[in-house]
This record gives sequence, C-alpha cells and structure tokens, in this order.
Amino acid sequence: MAITKEELMKDKSKVKLKVLLNGGFGAGKTYGAMTFPKWAYAQIEPNGLMTAKSNPHLLENMVVADQFILSKDEDVGETFKRLSAFCSEMREKAKNGEIETFILDNLSHLSVNRWAHIEKYEKAISAKTGKEDTQTMYGTLSKWLYKFILTEVVSLPCHVVVCCHTQDEEQDDGTGKLVATGRTISQTLGGFRNQASSLFNASLFLQCKVQKGVHTYSAECLPSHKFAAKNNVGLPQTVENISFKTIMDNLYRNESTK
Repeated sequence: MAITKEELMKDKSKVKLKVLLNGGFGAGKTYGAMTFPKWAYAQIEPNGLMTAKSNPHLLENMVVADQFILSKDEDVGETFKRLSAFCSEMREKAKNGEIETFILDNLSHLSVNRWAHIEKYEKAISAKTGKEDTQTMYGTLSKWLYKFILTEVVSLPCHVVVCCHTQDEEQDDGTGKLVATGRTISQTLGGFRNQASSLFNASLFLQCKVQKGVHTYSAECLPSHKFAAKNNVGLPQTVENISFKTIMDNLYRNESTK
C-alpha cells in the first residue's frame, strides 16, 4: 500500500519497525521486545514467556503466543509447519489490527532447530566422498533462514522484533586459521549472520552491566570497533533501557533536536 510523505511524517501507525535485538543471556532482549504494543509471540526458546509473566506491565501487551520448541513428542518437520502456519495466521491478524507486533524469540535457536530439520530431511551427500556434505547443508540453512525471515517474518504488516544471541566474530587470517576480530556479531549457524542485519531497520546490541549490585541496561545502536550495530531510525550510539517508546521518540523527535 502506497504511503505519502505527509502520512509518514505525521501518522505513527504507518511506521512498522523491524528490529533485531542482539545480546547475551540476560541482556534484556525479550524484555525490550515485549515493550512493543499488542504483540504475538513465537517462542523458539523455552523460557521467554516467563519475562511477561513476571512483569505485569509487559503482559498487558500480549495478544497471543505459541511455542515451537523441539521435542520428542513432535517431529521436527511438524514443528516448522506449525511455525509457518502461525506466521500466516499472524499476517491476517496484523492486517485486521488484532496485533501490532510480531516477536520471534529467538533466531539463534531457530537456526539450530533448522539444522536438525536439514539433517533429517535435507541431508546432502558428497558425490566424491559419499559422506555428509556439510558445506552444502550450511548453504541450504543460510538460504532457508534468509527466505523465511524475509518473506514470513519481516514482511508482516506490523512491527517485527527478532531476538538473537551474540558471538565473537572470527575471520580467516590468510593461513586457514580463524582469529578473533574483536567485534561482536549476531549468532546463527551458517552464513546468514552476515546478512541478518540488512533485513531490519535496526540491529541493536544489548548489554547488562552490574556495578555495586545495580543493573544497568543499554543498547549499542551504531557501528563501532566492538559492535556490528546499525539503525536508520535516528538512534544515537548508545541508548539506555531500549524500548518501543525510546525508538519511536527518537524517530519522531523535533527536527531541531536532531
């Protein structure tokens, strides 16, 4: 649907944020995602909904949730069929205004789960060695992640927040050895980690620091020597307590303050 310049500047409902929240355990990824309005929650990791249950003000934003966690009780193929069906159902709910945000929590676990699917249903065998061709399988994984996140998640007509763990970046030093670069990047199996941020308005890196028993939460929002962050929604280098409100406030703040 076409949007005019006037609508984009004045009507906040026309803006659909697409945010990738990266961070370690306890950095505030799920909490930040759940500050978004009227959310549907695709739970890939086991514990995410407890964040809402233990924070009543976040629970008020919840509309619907479903779990897509690998289990001996369900074939991995069925788990992914249910996830795709859930995304399709949420697309219709977003069109009807029943939800305003879709949360996928999280991408790192999703990539591992999809690898289990590939090992069972899409295993590649090398014609030369007759052994498992992991290089081809990792390529299959990267292509699937890109297509799924782009066509079934990011393209939803609502705000989208995807959570992701982080890892230290390593690169080939020219001798065939991997060496640390000193940067922190998104953590997924396969090469999709190098494409993930391009699909989002913001790829933010969350941190939690503890000093004298006080927890301080912050998000790195622009590229630095340490974090592969980025955003096009007006966020500065560092934002304390990232939330839907802080992002929207920065995006719509008075032009004279930019």
